[in-house]
Amino acid sequence: MAEENLPPDLTAEVSSEPTLMDETKKEEEVAKMEEISPSSEPTTTDETKEEDKSKDPKGEDGAAASKESSSGVSESDTSDPLSISSDDEDEDVGGEDTPSDPTERIMRAVTHKEEGNSFFKSGDLSKAVRSYRKGTSALKSLNEGNTGDEQVKSLLVSLQTNLSMVCFKQNKPKMSRDVASKALDVDSTNVKALYRRAAAHRKLGNIDAAKKDLREALKHDPNNRDVKRELISIKKAQDEQKKEAEG
Repeated sequence: MAEENLPPDLTAEVSSEPTLMDETKKEEEVAKMEEISPSSEPTTTDETKEEDKSKDPKGEDGAAASKESSSGVSESDTSDPLSISSDDEDEDVGGEDTPSDPTERIMRAVTHKEEGNSFFKSGDLSKAVRSYRKGTSALKSLNEGNTGDEQVKSLLVSLQTNLSMVCFKQNKPKMSRDVASKALDVDSTNVKALYRRAAAHRKLGNIDAAKKDLREALKHDPNNRDVKRELISIKKAQDEQKKEAEG
């Protein structure tokens, strides 16, 4: 198999990188694409503190990964990633109490986003997911057919990329991938969404799709170090697998 050619600016960096990012380091990298203010959004430090709390509640990470690699989906990943469950439905989502005024809807979505960030920082990932979903629900009617204004689209993509990150932390890579895809439906060039989806693709074992998203991200942000590191990490992992197969 011919050795894969990396973009010129990546090839020069390979020799200076660690031999292979371990799983913990990789998990930490997932948060670094947040384009937000430290006081209001989840940060890398917040994610690291919650590393253990985000494991599968049954402690079956290995089994889940094995199942996903064979079927591409875990039992908990079969629902619509942006749907609001009956437990989530309250006066903040849908119903007669949903504001009709677009400005009020946007304000409500911002509130849900801030709540989600707060829940994330406190380690309550389930409530963070619910808040982010509520935020996206509040904006749906303002972006039908992707016709919303830039403020609505930007907020919607931010909610969805945050939700994708939390799903990844919950060991739900398929859901993380699907939510990131929803964000890319709104903004196909969003680097954060491409990065999130690439991480999910890699977790699911779809390496070619991961590399495709990462290379697309580099087209829009050629100097993004996190995207470069992920591409280099994938190449090194593939090189090691090749050596083991030949050995």
